[in-house]
Amino acid sequence: EFSGNTDGTTVVSHDLVPPIAARYIRFQPLAWHWQIAMRVELYGCQGI
Repeated sequence: EFSGNTDGTTVVSHDLVPPIAARYIRFQPLAWHWQIAMRVELYGCQGI
C-alpha cells in the first residue's frame, strides 16, 4: 500500500523494494477525496 499526495501539485515517489519483474502492473486506488484521479509513471531497469 502506497500513500499519495494530498494536493494537485505535490509529487510523491515510491521505490519497489525488492525490485520486481512483471509484464503487467495493476494499480487499485483504495480511497479518494471528491473525485477519483490518478497519474502514474513507472521507470524500469535492465537485468533484474
